[in-house]
Amino acid sequence: SLNAAFTGGTGVLNQSSHISLTDTQTDPVSSSNLNNPNPNSNTIPNTNPNSTASQTVQQETAELSQLKQKMDQYIKDNQLTTQLETKLTDSYLLIRIRDHALFDSGSANLKTESQQLAMAVSQLLAQYPKYRIQIAGYTDNVPIQTAEFPSNWDLSTKRALNFMKILLQDSNMDPARFSAVGYGEYHPIAVNTTEEGRSQNRRVEIYVYRTVTTANSQLSPGK
Repeated sequence: SLNAAFTGGTGVLNQSSHISLTDTQTDPVSSSNLNNPNPNSNTIPNTNPNSTASQTVQQETAELSQLKQKMDQYIKDNQLTTQLETKLTDSYLLIRIRDHALFDSGSANLKTESQQLAMAVSQLLAQYPKYRIQIAGYTDNVPIQTAEFPSNWDLSTKRALNFMKILLQDSNMDPARFSAVGYGEYHPIAVNTTEEGRSQNRRVEIYVYRTVTTANSQLSPGK
């Protein structure tokens, strides 16, 4: 159950995650920086393991690995393995949520039960206050044309924004850390020629960005 994931059983969220951090102030992502979703991170060649930047990379890897572990445990405890997945890269921690876990077809309003999921994610993210977070919405390539959503751009953007608003209901969250963006039908992760592929492409992704990245970091969205 949701409550068990936070207060009982595995005790996932009771683990100490208080690490001495140095706040890094960043600016929201602008439309001109979509090819580099984290333009404010410092890119370093991973050559000197004793350098301050390299130590920061190692520290952030440990912190984001811990966050991933907690998220994976929550997914397992609540039997959400078909709806959520996580991935840690050299640039960010990715939390991917299929759209049917959050929205009805053609809607950007979160289902009542999915708001509980969003609040659970928010409680996890609040434990790691130094990282920038971007919420990205994606659709399949089936066109939509309604009064509310003239295109997939509109639908994906509104979904990302609405999900972000739920996260920010947590008073421990700093809105300055957040941004929301919609990518429409672009950046698919599966083929759009099958229903299963289209289902995978309809998603919301949460990017928790490192403040320092290595020279080999991958910054493109949706991968």
